[in-house]
Amino acid sequence: MITIREAGPADLASIGDLLARSGLPDDDIGDGRVEFLVAESDGEIVGTIGLESYPPVGLLRSAAVDTRMRGRGIGRQLVSGLAVRARKTGFTRLVLLTTTAEKFFYDAGFRKIERRSLSGGILGSTQFTGSRCASAAVMAADLAEFPADVRPVRSPPVS
Repeated sequence: MITIREAGPADLASIGDLLARSGLPDDDIGDGRVEFLVAESDGEIVGTIGLESYPPVGLLRSAAVDTRMRGRGIGRQLVSGLAVRARKTGFTRLVLLTTTAEKFFYDAGFRKIERRSLSGGILGSTQFTGSRCASAAVMAADLAEFPADVRPVRSPPVS
């Protein structure tokens, strides 16, 4: 069984390993700017997704599922869980950058937008200022219209 839960400090090393194996940057995951959810199976972290805060917009980032577990709906559960959490905390929109998963995010309810349509602090994120994402597709979802089809997110285990 897959459980979606909030990540705690003890999860950061596993999150970093998963991101590195997925070819995603992991250099800033412990700096406190990104809140993570994880997907756990039999005590092992098999998926992760992050939210960087630029109210009222959230930057969805660092979405990854272990290659052995892909195709089981874990990524969709993580996206839905993050959207539910973001909506409950007052965000109205999620934005993301992707170079490899445009179809996945389109199927999950995101639509491609023009980079120039964004303003504010989100443009100062390392996700937008780094050369790695200069050619990435920018996508967004309005949370009022986003489907809420995920089980509740649990708090991280106490260590």
